[in-house]
Amino acid sequence: SDEAAYVTGATWVIDGGAIALGTVSVASGIRYSTFTDNAAGDDASAGGLGGAIYIAVIPADTQFDVSQTSIIGGTVVEGSAQSFGAGLYVDETQGVLLVDSTTFHGGRFQPSAGSAAGFGLSIALCDVASTGTVRVINSTFDETSALENYAIHACVNDGEIDLLFSTFVVPGALFIDDNGG
Repeated sequence: SDEAAYVTGATWVIDGGAIALGTVSVASGIRYSTFTDNAAGDDASAGGLGGAIYIAVIPADTQFDVSQTSIIGGTVVEGSAQSFGAGLYVDETQGVLLVDSTTFHGGRFQPSAGSAAGFGLSIALCDVASTGTVRVINSTFDETSALENYAIHACVNDGEIDLLFSTFVVPGALFIDDNGG
C-alpha cells in the first residue's frame, strides 16, 4: 500500500527502538514511513542495537527494502558493551538490503557510565556475507557527532556495499572494520 506510517517516541530496552525483526524470510520492507525519536538499549544492558529498526538476518535470495522513509533522532543507549546503528542495524546480510530515497538525521549514541563508543550513526551492519549486497541509493545522511562517527559502519564485509547517488553531510560516510569482499 502507499499509505504513510509514523512511529514516534517508541523506546525498547531490547534491540530495535520501533521495529525488531528476526529472520526476514520473504521479500519485504518499510515504505513511506517516518520514525522519530525512537531508542533502543538501556544503561543496564550490554548495549543497544538499532535505535529505530533492528533486523537479525536477511537470508540469501531475500531482499529487504527501506524506501521513501525518514529516520529522525534514532538513539542507542550505550550499556556495558558497544552499541550499533542509531537508525538501522542489520546483524547478518546474506541477501539484499536496499535503502532507497531515505533520509537519516539526528542519530546519536547516549552514553552511560563506563560505556564504549557506538558505531553507525545511521546504519550499522554486523556481517555482510559473501552472498550479501547492501545498496544505498538516492538517500540523505545528515548527521553530526563530536566523536566523528561514520554514518554507515560495517564490522565485516565479505559481500558488496554500494553507495549510489546519495548525499552525505556527516563526519565520515563509510567505515569497514574487515573488508574481505
